[in-house]
Amino acid sequence: MSHLTPGDPAPLFRVPSTSSPNFNFDTVGGYRVILSFLGSSKVDRCRQVLQQFLDLQAEFEQANVPFFGVLIDPDDVVFQDQITHLTYCKLFWDFDRAVSQLYGVLQPTSAANFNVQYIPMSFVLNQNLQIMAIAPIQDPAQHAVQVLQWAKELPEFSAPTMATRQAPALFIPNVLDHELCHHLIQLYTTNGGKDSGFIPLWSL
Repeated sequence: MSHLTPGDPAPLFRVPSTSSPNFNFDTVGGYRVILSFLGSSKVDRCRQVLQQFLDLQAEFEQANVPFFGVLIDPDDVVFQDQITHLTYCKLFWDFDRAVSQLYGVLQPTSAANFNVQYIPMSFVLNQNLQIMAIAPIQDPAQHAVQVLQWAKELPEFSAPTMATRQAPALFIPNVLDHELCHHLIQLYTTNGGKDSGFIPLWSL
């Protein structure tokens, strides 16, 4: 299983893709995103899931959810010919496996040697590129549809609005993970809280 967990920020990277020789992943911020590590189509379940994702391109566009498939096999460049919705479906060519390693889908087979195995899985990210779900490919027949449904169920962020009169504070949703929030609440409950104090403007 990946070392990443739901709530973590998605690691950023640059990688060759079907749309750019140096695609910058942080440019997809603002969208709910599916990032699926599929390895090689020579593995039956990976080929099945990759084909299912490619068959869902119209649904990705309708849901406004881009799909990005990560492949490590140079022979899989032939699948780029099946891409019909260029904005909502891209394949990443991770031939040096750097991105796969970054996301922890390369797992050592034992502590005694340096052999690794590739564990295909999908990540669902919110608009802040924060990991909201991690799904190893266990049921190839249902994986693509299930992951798309999870992405569609993520809440839309509120549209930008004009600021009203308020304290000079900035509200950004889903920045701190749940574990840290829980820890901060426990600290407040244990140690108690008190007003930090303020100076009225009329007294300055």
